[in-house]
Amino acid sequence: MPRKLCSEYPIRGQDWVAVVDWCLSVYHGEGAAAMAYCIMRTRKLKTNGAVAASVKHALRTRETPNADPDRTPGNWSWPGDERAAMARYRDLLPAKVRSNGVRAVELMMTASPEAYKTMDAEAYLRACDEWARKTFGRDHIVQIVHHYDETTPHTSVLVVPIDPKGRLNARHYLGGRAKMQALQDSFAEAVGKTYGLERGVRGSRARHRTIRAYYGSAMAIEAAIQPPKRRLMETDDQYRDRYREQIQPLMERLVDVDARLKRLRYQAERAAEEGRQAGLVAGRLQAADEYSRAISELVAERERLQADVASYERIMQAAADAAKKEKLQKLQPQENTQENLKNQEAKKKALKRPSHGLDI
Repeated sequence: MPRKLCSEYPIRGQDWVAVVDWCLSVYHGEGAAAMAYCIMRTRKLKTNGAVAASVKHALRTRETPNADPDRTPGNWSWPGDERAAMARYRDLLPAKVRSNGVRAVELMMTASPEAYKTMDAEAYLRACDEWARKTFGRDHIVQIVHHYDETTPHTSVLVVPIDPKGRLNARHYLGGRAKMQALQDSFAEAVGKTYGLERGVRGSRARHRTIRAYYGSAMAIEAAIQPPKRRLMETDDQYRDRYREQIQPLMERLVDVDARLKRLRYQAERAAEEGRQAGLVAGRLQAADEYSRAISELVAERERLQADVASYERIMQAAADAAKKEKLQKLQPQENTQENLKNQEAKKKALKRPSHGLDI
């Protein structure tokens, strides 16, 4: 799709579903209006338990609430299994590590969902992996996993942050805002630019732009969607019911999100309780973090759907009001004509009425 404003999306007939899907993608940083971005995130792991939990999560050997188990067999991993990955980690880790030292860094690299419609996901993820090898050192990679069982394909790379002097030193790569920005710049230049992807906006401005894009897309939906034409002899209630049928798929998605959210919260509570009973502090924190991210995503999706339903309700009400006004305007000339006829008839009767006065 060529890059254009959301409000310029072509509407043909009642193709409102395509409008909704395309405009909602703006909220995620996808689509023409917000362009497509290369995405790279890091997470510091300070305990062996956190590293083990990361390996298990990546290989799906532990419950992963936001992954589709039917698509998990399509994932790709190196070195291939949990035992081999943990063996590499132990070999790379120095004999002495500070109690609060970062033992490993987890990288997640992906792109805006819209970008995958036009580029080879596997090739892009391989390019991300190669950037990680060159940046952190090929020999310092513990594990690489390509995930295709979540909403958007992404690669998870686990590294032991060894600096050029051979010391365990995460600060060399992630120490402070300037180094984090330099890391993002490097990723965008080496990988994103090659695939025509934009670098994310620095600091909090990215969030502000996303919010503006979302509200802009919501306004575009209201401006673009054409309400159905009123049928002959159709009542207001019938018209409203017929229009409500058009947003039924959206309502079904909202119900599905609510059900998934309820299930995730139950699973999170159960995982936390099991962790408390087993005394697995690191594993419990890792599970809480995973469930928290998944729940936050679903809550955000539910809020978007609720906002869209509200938009459709406003459109529906406006269309009903307009139809009612049009109906009244059509009836008004008829009423005026009938009133004129009555007045003319009254005047005729008055002229025909005999006079009771005296002629002078």
